[in-house]
Amino acid sequence: MFRSQISSPLLWGSGIAFAIQVFGTGIKYVLQILFARWMGASEYGIFSYAYNWSLLLSVAAGLGLTSSAIRFVPEYIAKQSWSLLNGFIARSNQIVFGSGLIIALIGAGIAWQTTTGNTRLTLLLGLLIVPLTGLATHQSQLLRGMKNIFWAFTPTRVIQPALAMLLAFVLMRVLGGISSTTALIVTALSILLVTLIQSLSIVRIVPKNAQNFQSQFETRTWLKISMPMLISAVAFTFINQIDIIMVGFFREPAQVGIYAAAAKTATLVSFVLVSVNAIVAPLISELFTLKEYRKLMVLARTATYWMFVPVFAVTTFLALFGKHILNLFGPEFVQGYWPLMILAGGQLVNALTGPVGYITELTGHQNYSARVYLAAALLAVILNFALVPRLGILGASIGTAAALSASNLWLYFFVYSKILKKTDR
Repeated sequence: MFRSQISSPLLWGSGIAFAIQVFGTGIKYVLQILFARWMGASEYGIFSYAYNWSLLLSVAAGLGLTSSAIRFVPEYIAKQSWSLLNGFIARSNQIVFGSGLIIALIGAGIAWQTTTGNTRLTLLLGLLIVPLTGLATHQSQLLRGMKNIFWAFTPTRVIQPALAMLLAFVLMRVLGGISSTTALIVTALSILLVTLIQSLSIVRIVPKNAQNFQSQFETRTWLKISMPMLISAVAFTFINQIDIIMVGFFREPAQVGIYAAAAKTATLVSFVLVSVNAIVAPLISELFTLKEYRKLMVLARTATYWMFVPVFAVTTFLALFGKHILNLFGPEFVQGYWPLMILAGGQLVNALTGPVGYITELTGHQNYSARVYLAAALLAVILNFALVPRLGILGASIGTAAALSASNLWLYFFVYSKILKKTDR
């Protein structure tokens, strides 16, 4: 009975998210292929290096509010706390964008003092993306919290890469080619448009009952709960980005480009996880708020099943055709096949453990989650630092997959022995 009640919204919501993810991932992947072919491995590597720094810093700009939006928004809607809902939406947007600007300015000052020439220009353009990406990601989480999967994913997953592709194509025809700086400029412009679209979407999608209430702010409480989630989010992003940063530090730009292509291809596996988690995260918060503990257990098990089967299928597909897919970037990118398979294996472990990260954070154990991800991030740094100089991009993939798998397995045993075991009553 409980399984059928959970499966219906999970299947419907995940189906919508899956369709958007398939289409959006396809566009993003084609965009990366075009960037690599138009720029070449070296320029593509420079672009990837700067862009990955911007992604890492944009997560820090969220100050954890981007993660806690999945907790607070469903909670306030379930309790009909409309004043707090309005306050959280308004204040969190202000904080995320403001902190993004501060981080970008500090980063720009460091880049100006420590770099020169094209490297300086590329990093400065990458920093321009930080406040925009931080805000766009946060707005997407707010919409996820309202369970509007279509508008939570379509702007960032579909519109942004499609617009970037269009702008890059126009510049390609006008200028006869694009560089890493050109790619960063079109990326920034496309993200700016997405933030405007999502701002309008939030105004339209907020429950009508909330529009009659004035905003109430509990900024200290929000930040207090969000800070451990910030640590988790930064650490988790760090695990996924440190490999490219380390390859950029120890190897030439062409190797960064080849590894970036393998990492982008590995995301063809992870989009299945994102699709299921899109609807799972708000349901976890809602069920825990309403003390529906048995349904929470059923949700965890059902979500794990919906994750593993398609992830295994995609991983098998990449094992068979991965070299052909990487060849789309260019002949030299086929070198990334084995790093691709190792990264895909890490995502397979992620699928086997289910939504344990969300369960840990959204049931009041965000401090524990932060400790786990910090330990995993430290492991990723140690492994990448030890393996990249010796094994190159193969070492980067081993270090990243090992750290990601370790964090998910650690949280899996904690969730099923400490959280769901207690709530299974």
